[in-house]
Amino acid sequence: MREWHNLYLLVFLSSIWIALCTAEAVFYHGPNLCLEYHKNGTRVVKSTRRQLAVLMTMESAAYYPCFDDPVFMQPFDLEISYRREVRALWDSCPYSHT
Repeated sequence: MREWHNLYLLVFLSSIWIALCTAEAVFYHGPNLCLEYHKNGTRVVKSTRRQLAVLMTMESAAYYPCFDDPVFMQPFDLEISYRREVRALWDSCPYSHT
């Protein structure tokens, strides 16, 4: 029975790896990634140049200072947060309701 569990786990993890490598965009939960960054030095790595790395958070940089750290934020193409300057991303969108 244990062999089936190990095989299932291997197939599951392989499918996640393939999905991450072939995805057009990968969304990262900012607070979790920030904590891992400070604890282990975890960084975002893209599988291709065309893959978008998106940071999403509603937390303040006062609680998670890495959101203001240019080294931490450098690999992200987009940021989804409460910050006012993010609005510029939507100004050029043809579906904008501004």
